[in-house]
Amino acid sequence: MKKLKLYIDFYREYIWYSLFVFINLHRFCHIFCKNLANAGTPIEVIKRLARHESIETMMIYIDSSYEERMEALRKM
Repeated sequence: MKKLKLYIDFYREYIWYSLFVFINLHRFCHIFCKNLANAGTPIEVIKRLARHESIETMMIYIDSSYEERMEALRKM
């Protein structure tokens, strides 16, 4: 029984750590792509750097935020 608890605790920690790392790496990828887009990097180059197969996927990564859309409307 003690051994089973050790395994459960180990896998609980492993799963939490895996999710934490995945979410942070995924978020980093979004930030990286967004910064490249804001710097004027062509979408095709960003797509290749992020290793995505389609432009449509990249559009999710570089979509404008609510604040960016509101700022664009204020400039009109």
